[in-house]
Amino acid sequence: MGKRGPKPEPTRLKLVKGNPGRRPLNKLEPEPQKKLLRCPSYLDKEEKRIWQITARKLYDMGVLTQADDIALAGFCEYYSEYRKLTELVKKNGVFIKIKNGKETKMFVDPETGEKISQEADWYVVRRSPVAMARDKARAIASRIMDEFGMKPSARAQLRTELEQGVVLS
Repeated sequence: MGKRGPKPEPTRLKLVKGNPGRRPLNKLEPEPQKKLLRCPSYLDKEEKRIWQITARKLYDMGVLTQADDIALAGFCEYYSEYRKLTELVKKNGVFIKIKNGKETKMFVDPETGEKISQEADWYVVRRSPVAMARDKARAIASRIMDEFGMKPSARAQLRTELEQGVVLS
């Protein structure tokens, strides 16, 4: 069974937010060094392009540390997958038609009184597995974006220090 309640926020994030809960801060929490990370060699060409753009943005925001390489690589992989799957969905559509069996209809010919059977295929329309995979990749990439403060709602909770040392509320 997992831990209960929301995930604890890093002490640095609590400080940036102004410690709204007024709970004691963890003075022994490790603080990784801020660093512009090198792109892992196992990423493909598109993932490396996303890495270069995203790593620079996160570094400039003061969020990227030496401990974030795996999380950032995961974001690049899922975001790249999302973009590739989006192209497939645009090409093939969100829904697919699946042959689900045959239906036999029996009726009587009104002129001859003869019984006639007619078979017809019937189909079920379902959401494409590609569209579902795309949505899952987007959801995972979105959760990682939240972790890095890459969305407006995540940034709205933060306060940053200006160069003069003034704190914005």
